[in-house]
Amino acid sequence: MNKLTRLHSECLANMPMMLDVMTNTVEALSELLNPQYDRIEEYLTEFFDKHKKLRCQLNESWERGTVYAFTDHVTRYKKRYLLELIPALELYYCIPFSKTTKNSVSFSVEFGYTADETQNVVYFGLGEMNSAQYLTDAWIEKIKTESAGDWEIYTNDGYVEFQIKPDDQLTDEKIARCGEDFINRILKPLLEQLQ
Repeated sequence: MNKLTRLHSECLANMPMMLDVMTNTVEALSELLNPQYDRIEEYLTEFFDKHKKLRCQLNESWERGTVYAFTDHVTRYKKRYLLELIPALELYYCIPFSKTTKNSVSFSVEFGYTADETQNVVYFGLGEMNSAQYLTDAWIEKIKTESAGDWEIYTNDGYVEFQIKPDDQLTDEKIARCGEDFINRILKPLLEQLQ
């Protein structure tokens, strides 16, 4: 019995074209998200410089547009091998920061693009690493209420993100607007809460 179906054969025959399209698409998206990274990093740096008594700092474990294919940023199989192939593609940005006082707390701004068997989204999110001291259920509910209808909103314990599901109406401006709303509706209110 032949293991290669007609679909497999056609896929292999067209693989160079599919890889080229995927590469160009990820590069174009990266060109849109790199300025978002710069904007968020600059905003955080200015805020921390202005409020030195808060003793906040950017952490060194950042990621700027790391591409994960057939794996994800959690598993992190990158350079050498993949233990198993999973149908996933991710363009991942992460800016971790922390408040280094007696009751220290760490946060992570995460954004990018992810596609797998369950989701296909451009996203901008904020997570609290320790316990939900600041990103409480009530705080997240307030964000959801104030932003209802503007973006898809995903939440998980101590994490909230705005999502855009790509379709034929996806534009540079829509991604930029989502990033700006993330800063104004999620990141700024958190930083004000830290003061």
